[in-house]
Amino acid sequence: MRVALFSDVHGNAVALHQLLKEPGFASADVRAFLGDAVGYFPAGAEVVEILLSTADIGVQGNHDAMITGVLPIDPVADEVYRLTEQLTSLPDLARSYLEELPLTAELGGALLVHGSPSDPLLGRLYANTPDGEIGDLTNPFVFVGQTHRPFIRRVGSSTLVNIGSVGLPRDGTGHGCYAVWDSASGEVQVHPFALDGRAILSEYPDVHPDVRARIAER
Repeated sequence: MRVALFSDVHGNAVALHQLLKEPGFASADVRAFLGDAVGYFPAGAEVVEILLSTADIGVQGNHDAMITGVLPIDPVADEVYRLTEQLTSLPDLARSYLEELPLTAELGGALLVHGSPSDPLLGRLYANTPDGEIGDLTNPFVFVGQTHRPFIRRVGSSTLVNIGSVGLPRDGTGHGCYAVWDSASGEVQVHPFALDGRAILSEYPDVHPDVRARIAER
């Protein structure tokens, strides 16, 4: 079974449409969404509509939890997130979808979670996070998102994979990213893809300058 894993679309439907055309994503047997459909970019409703027909399995992210009221929206951070602006435009079906996403899921023995196993919504795992701060990983594969910085590393007997971000890269490349895992062979690859920054910023001209700078990176 080939599983395409993607995360952190953050209302960037232009980037999500690009992902749908990626060969590794399009040819996968299963597509798993690791949270954060909304925030930063304004097209959260469109993103959820696409997820409803694309994602076979999913988990909730912290921005999903904020827009549905599970977590509070910090008013200072929301100057960048702009979640409050989307509250009134999010259809009931989209809200229900985000509310009903579980915090964690398992697929073929792998753990899927947005943040970290110990803190599914707010945990952050990086390539240089000390093993002792990650906690016990009991699944042979653990896939996470949240930090928008992809990596693959071994932690004890587990393979820990951060699958990066589709809509808002933070690794300095300006590329979106997803991962493909072959559950039979155990092979995992992260797949960066060049975002069409001009199309994104043309479609969403009013995003926060910090967001604009991430998309402009090349």
